[in-house]
Amino acid sequence: MIHILPPEVANRIAAGEVVERPASAVRELIDNAIDAGATRIDVEIERGGLGSIRVADNGGGMSSEDAVLCVKRHATSKILSAKDLDSIQTKGFRGEALAAISSVSRFELRTRRPENEFGTLIQIEGAGEPAPEKTGAAAGTVVTIRDLFFNTPARLKFLKKPSTEQGHVLSTITWNALAHENVHFTFTNNGRRTLDLPATAARPERVKQIFGNDILEELIPVHVDSPLVSISGLISRPTLTRNSTQHIFFYVNNRYIKDRLLHRALMDGYRNLIPSSRFPVAFLFYELDTAEIDINVHPTKQEIKFSHERAIFSATYGAVRQVWDTREEAKEETKRIFDTIGESKTRGGVKPGPEPENRFSDPPQNLEAMKRDALLAEEETPRREEKTAPVSSVESSQERLVEESTTIDSSAPVEFNRESIPSRGDESAHTLEPEPAQAVELLNRKPLMVDADAAFEAKESLRENLEHSGLSDLLQEVKKPDELFAVRSLEDAGALTVLGQLLDSYILAQGSDGLYIIDQHAAHERILFDRFLARSQQASLASQSLLFPLTFDFSPEEMVLLGEMADEIKRLGIDMEPFGPQTYVCRAVPNNLGLDEVDSFIRDLMGEWKLEGTAQEKRERALRTLACRAAIKFGDRLKPEEMEGVIRELEKIPRRNVCPHGRPSILFVSDDALRRSFKRTGFS
Repeated sequence: MIHILPPEVANRIAAGEVVERPASAVRELIDNAIDAGATRIDVEIERGGLGSIRVADNGGGMSSEDAVLCVKRHATSKILSAKDLDSIQTKGFRGEALAAISSVSRFELRTRRPENEFGTLIQIEGAGEPAPEKTGAAAGTVVTIRDLFFNTPARLKFLKKPSTEQGHVLSTITWNALAHENVHFTFTNNGRRTLDLPATAARPERVKQIFGNDILEELIPVHVDSPLVSISGLISRPTLTRNSTQHIFFYVNNRYIKDRLLHRALMDGYRNLIPSSRFPVAFLFYELDTAEIDINVHPTKQEIKFSHERAIFSATYGAVRQVWDTREEAKEETKRIFDTIGESKTRGGVKPGPEPENRFSDPPQNLEAMKRDALLAEEETPRREEKTAPVSSVESSQERLVEESTTIDSSAPVEFNRESIPSRGDESAHTLEPEPAQAVELLNRKPLMVDADAAFEAKESLRENLEHSGLSDLLQEVKKPDELFAVRSLEDAGALTVLGQLLDSYILAQGSDGLYIIDQHAAHERILFDRFLARSQQASLASQSLLFPLTFDFSPEEMVLLGEMADEIKRLGIDMEPFGPQTYVCRAVPNNLGLDEVDSFIRDLMGEWKLEGTAQEKRERALRTLACRAAIKFGDRLKPEEMEGVIRELEKIPRRNVCPHGRPSILFVSDDALRRSFKRTGFS
């Protein structure tokens, strides 16, 4: 039987979407305060927000009538009709926040307009009609939330410990403070003021307030304008990276968002500048016409939809690349990108324009490259028995490449250039690269499904064409390196004799049955990790005291995290203590760790600590990070006795054939493999 849900049940369901944790409530209340024109917002919590949350602002306040309406579902002053959804200028607009919060807490609202003599008090405990009371109050609004989720224990049990929830609240304040540098933010936890961010005249000063001067000095300003979008902000030099994305901030019309499209464009801009496993620090602010975006796609309003995704992608990529590439031809390329964006805006559509460098796979320049790509596609395609399999957009492009390559006449010239590719306007022609607009859309879509049978038949057809052309041997040549080298441990090697070092990166050693090539960094990393792991089970790691202590600045959220990690940090051999509101002083560091590695190691450690897992898993991740930082580097020139030392230590430990991250550390070339390669089999 179908029936209408009672209002209190509907509100609790809505609360599950809007209010996930204490930080969600803080976010909604800050949004309301900013919309009300507040220039000061004070946030206070107890027990990570599980005990109480209090958000006070000096904004415009509300009348008694509005105070009663604001806690009803779908009550809002921001929009009047569906047409208004196309031009939203405010932070909040859905009319769900206060109704949802009040339905799962003991809720109190105190508000007064500056022109009114008295204010209004509203109190709600989980449900019921608000009964307004006249009261004395400062101009503005104060919302107090106690015992969040007291009547929804299922939601309460999924919350983390208070220190973790406190970190999420701090993150929420940080997001908003970066976007609204003209607002004074304060944060108080359990009666102690831990954050005070006075209003500033410029965003770089706000970044300095939150993250410290050390980070600000490593940032470079970005500013570009086009008819569609204006982008400004700060991005880090390649020398400043992090091991997670937590220092990447995107804002659209001063609204903090999380978007895979923008993230991909940013990372493409840094391609070949930073290691693939590292991430930049970035604060990017986008200004667009509100008609160009849809922010009504997610209850938390942290996800939006762009009308012209490819244009925004290209603008982001161009903005980042122009900072690094000062060549005249690069400037011309950036100009063409923004001219294309302008034309697409004027015409109301997206005009296919120049692709950002390295964004998508280029068409193969000759038949050899085509065959190599085909082999890669074959290795990634599921077995024929599997009817369908999900693939990424890149894999989909490879499959399309294999299918279309079968139409090439083997007697035709093997070299061709981009001009020989059919234009995108010819719908009947085959192309060797994905349609750019489609490829960008794939970033925010579910993986495609392909027919494995069709892919298999296409590759078989390609093999036949290659055999007829007389070039089938090339397919086998690609696999020869895999046959020559094998991942192997040292059990059967006998006593190794060090032969020397190759390219300042590999140790070459002769065993009883062949040549052993040892990645010096991976091998030493495994040695140190096993040593650290054994030691940490019983006591703290050995450390060295510093003659001159080091000081480091941290963001408020990082300060909370360091307090939570205090015992583990000490176990790692690091002696640190607070030395101010946003500063720690370091007096001792682990042995083997260079002084220039300490700062980045501690910050990477915090990124690892935020990941889910048991205490032991987090400890092992920390030890892997320490071993990686302390190990011999790829490219370090070693003395013969140092190479000998690595070999002897490696012989003593198990699992020596892989580093702690799972990469191979030892490759083996047998005498038999060398004889076959030199065609010496059958000869004396």
